[in-house]
Amino acid sequence: MVLIAIIGCDPGMIIRQRVTDITFPNKDTSKEIPLALHVRETSQLIGETWYVPEVELTNNNVSSISIVRFELLSMNRTYQNKESLHEESSHNLKSGASIIIKPWFDLDEPIYNVFKTGAELKVYYEMNGNRFESSAVIEGVY
Repeated sequence: MVLIAIIGCDPGMIIRQRVTDITFPNKDTSKEIPLALHVRETSQLIGETWYVPEVELTNNNVSSISIVRFELLSMNRTYQNKESLHEESSHNLKSGASIIIKPWFDLDEPIYNVFKTGAELKVYYEMNGNRFESSAVIEGVY
């Protein structure tokens, strides 16, 4: 006789950046954006209440860029990243430089609810004394 044990566990969800350039899938549009961002795919349990993406930022501008903060915008709420990045010199990007940052977001609802209809990850940065933002659409898939 075969005995199968079933352990209760939340199912998993893949969270990834949505590809939005459907018209020109082979065109590299990242060079046209002063601060390009790429969010690496993660796998999480649907009941988890935190999100820590690996975000690769590339400065495509001739001027240096300073990363100020991140936000995660869901249908129900806007989340601020847990740590402040404003005073850390390691988050200054010279022209052509790239960096990987892992902003931490504490969620007040399960990750499934945050990403089931998609969310937007925004990064705010300063360049030549002015504030700008760059963003990516994030989706959860099973």
